[in-house]
Amino acid sequence: MSDAPQSGRYVLRRVPAVRLSGGVVHRDAFGPTAQDVTGVSVYRAEFHADNPEAILSDVPEAKRGTYFVVRVPVNSLVALGLSVTDEAAAIPGHAVIPELSRAAREASRPRANEVQAKLAAMSEVVYSPPLPPPDAA
Repeated sequence: MSDAPQSGRYVLRRVPAVRLSGGVVHRDAFGPTAQDVTGVSVYRAEFHADNPEAILSDVPEAKRGTYFVVRVPVNSLVALGLSVTDEAAAIPGHAVIPELSRAAREASRPRANEVQAKLAAMSEVVYSPPLPPPDAA
């Protein structure tokens, strides 16, 4: 199901720490991986309003501390010509942005790069992993 533009509605995206620098989200945070056949994975925020960290539940525990969670307004996605399509998964609220699938990126890399950069710029970090404890000296 595609989402109509509605203010106040967000999607969440998990982002590895290597895709952020000084709190700024890199364009690559919205790039498709080899597994993103149907589109880049996101999660509807209303399913995780009180606990955005829950979208990390299927990340191996040893790696969870290396992920951030960002949110993007759905109406901003729609303004960029993107849609959000629900897709069944283990974590509730899973959806994809089909226009950012691996095939779509290969078909129009300049457009994909532009859209990814705009998404990164409008992203807001809503969960940061805990800092590791300082080394005991």
